[in-house]
Amino acid sequence: MSKQYKGKTCIYCAKPGASFTGDHIVARSFFSVNERENLPQVPTCASCNSTKSTLETYLTALLPQAARHQGDVSDYWANSRRRIEKNQKLHRELRAGVSTSSRVDAMGRPITETVMPFDSSKLLELSKYIAKGLLFHHWQVVVPKDQIVHSQFMNDAGESNFSNTIDRLQMIAADFPSIDVIRTTGLIQLGGQAVTYEGFFSPLDEPLSMWRLNFYQAIFGIPGVNETTSNLMMHIPSKGRGAMATQVEEDCPICRQAAVFERIGSARKHFQCEHCGEFVVASLAERWLRSSLNDGRMDALREKISEVAEDQLLVIERDPIGGSTSSTTYSASIMARSEALRG
Repeated sequence: MSKQYKGKTCIYCAKPGASFTGDHIVARSFFSVNERENLPQVPTCASCNSTKSTLETYLTALLPQAARHQGDVSDYWANSRRRIEKNQKLHRELRAGVSTSSRVDAMGRPITETVMPFDSSKLLELSKYIAKGLLFHHWQVVVPKDQIVHSQFMNDAGESNFSNTIDRLQMIAADFPSIDVIRTTGLIQLGGQAVTYEGFFSPLDEPLSMWRLNFYQAIFGIPGVNETTSNLMMHIPSKGRGAMATQVEEDCPICRQAAVFERIGSARKHFQCEHCGEFVVASLAERWLRSSLNDGRMDALREKISEVAEDQLLVIERDPIGGSTSSTTYSASIMARSEALRG
C-alpha cells in the first residue's frame, strides 16, 4: 500500500486519519485492461472501501452488458459474462429474472431479445461516492460527513438543465470578476469514452457542486417501451442546505406585517406567514437589495448562487421525467448480450 493514502481523511465519510488505502474513484474493473492508466484515486477507510467495492462488484458485472459507447464492445461483454458466471449468487438471481422481449426494428424486422433485471439503486448509490471523490480529486474539497448528496438519472431535458445551470453561474461570475465564483472541469473522458463526466464547484458556497456522469452510453429498459439512459446527475448542496428548514424575513404582502417566513416543503421560494398563515413567494430581488445596502453583497451572492443550483434540483424533485427517473427504488432492465443467461 502506498503511504500517500494512509492516515489521511477518508474522502467518502470525512473521518480524519481513517484512510488505509487509495481507492479508484471509478473502479478499474469498469474499463478494459488497456484503458486503466491514470485513473484518479482518493484516500479511503476500510469501511467505505468495502461498501463501495460491493456496489462495484455488482455493477461491473452488469453495466457492460448495455455498453454502446464505441463500435466494438465485445471485450466489455466478455468481461461481463466472466464476472456473472464467477458470481454464482448473482448468476442465479439473473437467471430467475431473465425474460424475452419482442419488437420490430427500424427496418420492420421482428427481433426477440433477452432482458435481465438490473437494480439501478446501486448505480445511484455508487454515483454519490463518485461525486465526493471527484470533488476532492479536482479541488481538494472534503464533503462533510452528514452532508446530503442527491443522485438521479437524467434524460435529455435534465442534460439541458445541467448545461443551463453552468451557463447561469458563469453569467453571475462575469459580474464579479474579482471573486472565485465557479470552477468547472469541462468534459472528462476516462478509458476512451467508457466513462465520461463533467462538473462544477462554487468555492464561494463550499461544497456546492454538481456533476453529470455516464457509463458506456448505456440504455436501460426495453427499446421503444421504457428506455432510460445511464446519464446521472449528482448534486452536493452547500453546507446547511441539505436540511429543509430555512427562514427569511419579509413584509407579508397579504397582511402587511413584518414576519419570519418558514420554508414549507422542498421548494426554497415557498414560505408561510407566521401571522396570517398565507403562503407567499419570497422576493430574491428584495433580499439582494437589502443585503447590498447592509454591506452584505457576499452573502447575497452566495444566496444567488445557491438559488441557481437549487433550481436544477427542484426540476428533478417535481418532474421525474424532465430531470430524471427519480426514485432510488427505481428498477430497470438491460438487454442481455451474454450467452451465459440464455437457455
